[in-house]
Amino acid sequence: MREHKQTTMLSKLAAKTARRPLTALSATTTLAAASYAAYTEHNASLIPLESIPRSHYDPSAIQSYWSARPLSAASRVAHIACEIGPVAFDYLCRFQLLPRLGLVDAASNSEVEARELAIKLRGALTELGPTFIKVGQQLSIRPDLVSPTVLYELQRLCDAVPPFECGVAMRVLAEELRLRASGAADTVRGGNGNINDSNDNSLSQEEIDSTILSVFQEMPRLVASASLGQVYKAKLLKSHPSNSNKISEAIASDEVAIKIQRPDIYEQVTLDLYLLQTHGKTVDRLCSIFTHQIPYHEKFINGFANGAYMELNYENEAWNQVYFRRELGRRFNSSNNSSASGNDYDTAYNDNNTSFLNWFRAWDTSRQGDRVIVPKVYTQFTTERILVTEWIHGKPLAQSSKEQIRQLIPVGVELFLCQLLDIGKFHADPHPGNLYVTIKEGKPTLALLDFGLIANVDSSARTAMTNAIINLLQGDYDTLIAHDAKHLGFLPPDMDVTELKPILKTILKAGLVDSGSNLHDRRRNLMAISKELNQVFFEYPFSVPPFFALVTRGLGLLEGIALSGDPSFDIFKASYPYAKKRAVETLSVRDYGKISRNLMSLRLFESQAN
Repeated sequence: MREHKQTTMLSKLAAKTARRPLTALSATTTLAAASYAAYTEHNASLIPLESIPRSHYDPSAIQSYWSARPLSAASRVAHIACEIGPVAFDYLCRFQLLPRLGLVDAASNSEVEARELAIKLRGALTELGPTFIKVGQQLSIRPDLVSPTVLYELQRLCDAVPPFECGVAMRVLAEELRLRASGAADTVRGGNGNINDSNDNSLSQEEIDSTILSVFQEMPRLVASASLGQVYKAKLLKSHPSNSNKISEAIASDEVAIKIQRPDIYEQVTLDLYLLQTHGKTVDRLCSIFTHQIPYHEKFINGFANGAYMELNYENEAWNQVYFRRELGRRFNSSNNSSASGNDYDTAYNDNNTSFLNWFRAWDTSRQGDRVIVPKVYTQFTTERILVTEWIHGKPLAQSSKEQIRQLIPVGVELFLCQLLDIGKFHADPHPGNLYVTIKEGKPTLALLDFGLIANVDSSARTAMTNAIINLLQGDYDTLIAHDAKHLGFLPPDMDVTELKPILKTILKAGLVDSGSNLHDRRRNLMAISKELNQVFFEYPFSVPPFFALVTRGLGLLEGIALSGDPSFDIFKASYPYAKKRAVETLSVRDYGKISRNLMSLRLFESQAN
């Protein structure tokens, strides 16, 4: 009876299939594709994730790994489409399709509607996780690619996410400490980032506890969670070699911060980077076929992907932090301060301008002491997945007293300009949580944290930026726009800037004070000027270098903090001292005299002396 029923069902199915050949062909093709994808995915499981090198970003290796896993990629694409699709559809309808059909006046699309859409985009990126949050943050410093409204919302992206289980974090910590203790820091790891041995979860709870307590006085305590990992606080054992006299650099406390990477984050980020690579290549091909636009998507994505990928390697972050600790220590620590003294400037500028010399000596004296610190790194405990650093006691600069903010904001301004114009490496993630105030030798000191993402500024760009600042101080806007903007890559070398000159001159003159104006009467802030410039960058063929957008963002952050305590704070006046110092180092005595007289006409030195 059962065989008869099965035969009958097959006969009916065959009859239906015969009547609907297209349906049959579609179903057969879908089934075959799904079967092949499943077969490919199964075979790909034999290829471990460590086939992708961790030491550097290799897009070819990432593509080879994930192209062999079509089911995983398709599942992630579906998730992305569910989040981004509604936002994209809303944008196309409101701002493209309906205006072109004449159903809606394009001018009627208000700022409110644009902001609503930007808020939805921010929510979608947050829901998609760390890679897309960082994509949004990267776009937030590119006013040449997105509108000012979207730019503002993307700058509010936060990568705070719920913490993963502490038990999982402690297992990761124990595995990495054992790995480091064995001297096998480069041991091959398994697909989930764990040590690649046959007993992936072989550590018992007792072994985990004993491993951790062999280094720390007690089990670490969770204090913060972010997209890539979470931070714990602990104390090193006093008897541990790290606290012995053999360590050349002692610290005031044995308290440490331990950053522990999420166990599944490596796989998640590499999959997203693979999909973004594919998207960039596809869009660039379509652009080259159907438009005259210069393809930029793949280049932008690869630039972003390199930084995002290197953030997954905490040893790279440790190297960055050690580098900045050394370089900033040389420039902001009184015992290592190599800045010129007032006597050096007597020779550089000696036309009896005692007001200027008195101002410079006062400024140079105010710079004495340890003004900026970077936490020490315990490299003996640091691996690709854990980072152990000195614990900084203090609070965010934004939450400090008005007096401390007043004292440290000029230090912060010099800190960002120093990175841009002198060091050549720039902290690429400036936000309030990375600027702390700590007390050192009874004085408030600025502490810079989190060096996972660093931007490089080559020597030619530093020289060009210094020249641009000099022309700005001299009031030579024509050279600034026609030469410096092109040299820095803001504008194409062959572009006619005749139309742009009056627009930019108006913004710069109004915001940066033309020669002869009264500095006391001007209350113009950086973010207002930045907003006007962003609109110009979006409407004209500008290409904003990432380092420039980052320094603007960093100075804007400092200005916002300063204005909360002092409504009369002037970010440009705070930037002048370091800019003049660079001018002295770059210009001849005669040229510097011109700048100094120009600035003296603004009563800058007199106002600061008072």
